[in-house]
Amino acid sequence: DVGGSEGSEAVVAGIVALHCRVDRDVPGGIVAGCVSFSSALRQLSYTQLSDSATQLVHVDALLAQHSFREVIVSTTLADEVPTVAAALDRIAQRVGGVRIVAVPAADFSAAAIPETIRVLGEYLRVPGHAFALSELPDAAAALVALVRHAGFVGDAAFRGAFSLKRISTNSILRLDTAAIAALNVVSPTGEGAKGD
Repeated sequence: DVGGSEGSEAVVAGIVALHCRVDRDVPGGIVAGCVSFSSALRQLSYTQLSDSATQLVHVDALLAQHSFREVIVSTTLADEVPTVAAALDRIAQRVGGVRIVAVPAADFSAAAIPETIRVLGEYLRVPGHAFALSELPDAAAALVALVRHAGFVGDAAFRGAFSLKRISTNSILRLDTAAIAALNVVSPTGEGAKGD
């Protein structure tokens, strides 16, 4: 079942779903699929990258630079990849205002990917763009969880309203939350530099 909440009042801006798994064949040992949703920008963004199991440098930079309020992860993350769960908790504490939401592992179901991509197409300005996610299994698994929890599916006002953008890992400036705070680029809650 691909679903969401009943109405647009439940739609929250700044949500990211994160699907992580161990893969000893990639640099850093972790593959992370990320899909974000912003109702304000009417945009879904996605990426899949390899990262360090202990530091989550790329995920940290992504979260710090895009001001997410909520990160959806699997309830089994701490058991499957404990170093990632611990690193994510540290990142959330440094960023401030970020809530880690653990959902059942079934909400990241690989079996639901084809139907989720089909349904997502109805909500995109260019429906065919959704199929690009099928080439990135970890990002697609994150999409399944995001669609189930973001609340836009089922709301007719959002049909054909969203763009889908792939976040190039080369475009992520490698500044973690600590570096961004030291540079005073954005406040801990992502509201802009001090004095704005």
